[in-house]
Amino acid sequence: MTYGKGWMRKPDTAGSTETRDDEPVCGRPLGIRAGPNGTLFVADAYKGLFEVNPWTREVKLLLSSETPIEGKKMSFVNDLTVTQDGRKIYFTDSSSKWQRRDYLLLVMEGTDDGRLLEYDTVTREVKVLLDQLRFPNGVQLSPAEDFVLVAETTMARIRRVYVSGLMKGGADLFVENMPGFPDNIRPSSSGGYWVGMSTIRHNPGFSMLDFLSERPWIKRMIFKLCL
Repeated sequence: MTYGKGWMRKPDTAGSTETRDDEPVCGRPLGIRAGPNGTLFVADAYKGLFEVNPWTREVKLLLSSETPIEGKKMSFVNDLTVTQDGRKIYFTDSSSKWQRRDYLLLVMEGTDDGRLLEYDTVTREVKVLLDQLRFPNGVQLSPAEDFVLVAETTMARIRRVYVSGLMKGGADLFVENMPGFPDNIRPSSSGGYWVGMSTIRHNPGFSMLDFLSERPWIKRMIFKLCL
């Protein structure tokens, strides 16, 4: 199945009437990676995984968000990382309940319905590598391709999931209690990783998310008012 050029969302212009309600229709590309043959792999928050040919502008749907994975739908496809040979795509689904346009409600409710998934571009099989994640966001494959890092935004930490070698199938904490709430993860030239922070956790200082995490009854009250 292929999509025409109209899949790409038009840039916002003065006087535009587009709102967040248009996002499920127009789509919202988030993660993007280059494949080994020069094509681009794209994670769209509402539509799923795509492969885009930048020369012909052909857009191919690889995995639709409408496809339930182990009985749960994908409501918020977020970021992706790809193996060097282009066969495996590791990607995050931030929630099976909330969409990207409702990310504040996802943060307020604090649900643990996010997942890290693996898509095989040859067999088209999808596997859940790790579930019960709280707002899984950025994802990055290690240079040796033996583990995948995934940011849990609202938990201010990064998890590590082993995808090959003796530790395959295992998972542990890579780093926690970060100075901000992590978003994307990308490799650095020095062998480490760059981590973008969506919000700083002031220390000393006040952090609304930290404040609410210790007072779930306030969070529930605000959540009900938001709805």
